[in-house]
Amino acid sequence: RAPPLAPRVSSMSLSGANHFKRAWPRILSFAAFFAELPGGMPAHLPPVPKPLPEGMRRGQRSRFYLFHYPSPHSAKHGGYVTDEGHATDETTRMLERAVNSSHNSVNLTFDQHFDYIADIYDGPHPFKVGKVDFTFDKHFYNSKKLNPKQMADWRAGKVDILKNIIVDEIVERGRVGADVLVTGVQAQKWWPSLLAEAVPLAREEARVILGLADLPPFDLAFPSEQRGELPSLPDDAKCADSEVQHPCGALK
Repeated sequence: RAPPLAPRVSSMSLSGANHFKRAWPRILSFAAFFAELPGGMPAHLPPVPKPLPEGMRRGQRSRFYLFHYPSPHSAKHGGYVTDEGHATDETTRMLERAVNSSHNSVNLTFDQHFDYIADIYDGPHPFKVGKVDFTFDKHFYNSKKLNPKQMADWRAGKVDILKNIIVDEIVERGRVGADVLVTGVQAQKWWPSLLAEAVPLAREEARVILGLADLPPFDLAFPSEQRGELPSLPDDAKCADSEVQHPCGALK
């Protein structure tokens, strides 16, 4: 029996495979794996970034947005973005507005803000399980829900996707690092460790692909942390929302 996949797999496959050349097969494979896990759901796929408007460029650093799980409201759109590229639930729409508030002359769609968007829990889930808030650890990734092999395969799959995303960023786009916006308590618990595991693997694979003697550079900066690059904002800044780590400042 074929496992359920995200509703927009077929329409996104060609553009996804072109942009995420090495990562896309892993993304699709993991979506099928996740949907079949106890407590899994049909997965959202990462939107393929649209080109920036003329006169704007990303530079040498990638932008990743990594969070906890998609809102159930996103399910009716089949993913993180609408057909026009706008965010599909309240939190990400707020983030889209916040980032755009830092631009004076142009509004970007959500799929222009970031080079990679992903969740710890890959499918839309109701906010509540009974009367309790849904959380990744309590309701999905634990030994009562998953057996040891499933847990190990889940982690290995997430790291493998991140590795190949980073390889694509280095090899295809010449990126030297990523600014990573992580939102949510569970997201902050999981994503930094998965990225830390993926980066050295990605640099070594990129070195081999590029035929380099030394490892190519690729560092991570978390703008929400003191050691990151988040500029200070005035107290009355409308975009200074703690839940999204005032992204209009982080991504300005």
